[in-house]
Amino acid sequence: MISGAMHIAETSGTRRRAASHGAAKTSLTQKILILDDDRLVAQTLAAQVAAEGHVPFVTLDRDAFFQSLAHHDPDILIIDICMPGHDGVDIIRELGDTCAAQVIVTSGMGRRMIETVLRSAEHYGLNVLGALPKPVRRSAIQELLARAETHGSVRSGSPDGADRTNVGADVCKALEQGQFESFFQPKLCLHTDTICGFEALVRWRHPNFGIILPQMFLPQIMTQGLEARLTSAVLDQACRFLRGLKNRAPRVAVNVSAATISDPAFRRTLDSTVARYGLTPDRLIIEVTEVGPEALPQDAVEALVRMRMAGYVLSIDDFGTGVSSLQRLVSVPFSELKIDRSFVRGVARSQETREVIHNLTRLALSLEMFTTVEGVEDESALACLRDLGCDVAQGYHIARPMPAAAATQVYGSRSSG
Repeated sequence: MISGAMHIAETSGTRRRAASHGAAKTSLTQKILILDDDRLVAQTLAAQVAAEGHVPFVTLDRDAFFQSLAHHDPDILIIDICMPGHDGVDIIRELGDTCAAQVIVTSGMGRRMIETVLRSAEHYGLNVLGALPKPVRRSAIQELLARAETHGSVRSGSPDGADRTNVGADVCKALEQGQFESFFQPKLCLHTDTICGFEALVRWRHPNFGIILPQMFLPQIMTQGLEARLTSAVLDQACRFLRGLKNRAPRVAVNVSAATISDPAFRRTLDSTVARYGLTPDRLIIEVTEVGPEALPQDAVEALVRMRMAGYVLSIDDFGTGVSSLQRLVSVPFSELKIDRSFVRGVARSQETREVIHNLTRLALSLEMFTTVEGVEDESALACLRDLGCDVAQGYHIARPMPAAAATQVYGSRSSG
């Protein structure tokens, strides 16, 4: 087996020579841990990684991989999913949601197998960067490493990696002090190439940890019974943002759980907030977020029907990820079918994925709904979704979630009115 230290000594020289000839193309040096039982393949990957200006570590088996993972704290993992003894699926499961590094899977077993493993990695909470089918092309490595620089990984010392116990202890106080802030992610109309709306995504602007993402604080919000208060705060910020746009065209989507929708107090809060900012109900999209196997409670269905009658736009969020998605689709008069990000990965290269999305757009059209696709992260996916007849797209390739002031500027520069 090639030791990490020996490999660093060999590849650092390669990287310096590449840089001296102008071959190091990336600006951020990242530590990349490679696991592949084929020594030649692993060494080839390491050489390609080093040529891009990064620092590779090579391991050939599971034990060496986890030792190197603990010792070097890499930014990116490249994992072969087909190995004797301990395959890549076992390793991905073992990494679970405790690993902050971004993950790339590689295999010669074909795209469908790779896509299945990628979804498993996401299921276990890993930060999935993409796939490298074998034989690995240099251009594919370059594309993924460039994407890694754009997205970045969640490191243990960053605000997103802050201790859950610490950041979750004072959520009630944070609500009282107005520390929760809605960021707005632009949504692109694929027919006009203009910004047609936004999704409100809550962040915690913590006085010590900075910006904290929802997965770090929502469990505490739920446990302490504060979901209705947080939803009310997001609604207020979304309506204030809409009023500031001074345009009646765009809509803002707000995520609301089925439990909150079932509470009669939510409708009173919704109506009063819209009226206070001088808006009409059709400016808001209510995204129903829960996707468990159970059917929507009848009181939630009735509340949604009444909201639709009042003019609110209803969205079935993350469509295709829950076994009751079709049941919900026919039980509630939704206006928007929001296709889950898991269908977007590989859409440009997977005929099966394109067929699924094409049929979903046809289904939505037949039910007088429009389609929104989330998780668009590159130009090839965006072009493919446009060709498939999707109506709206959102994702990092279009724009990241941003504070209200920045979102207002983006709308002003890319809207049709």
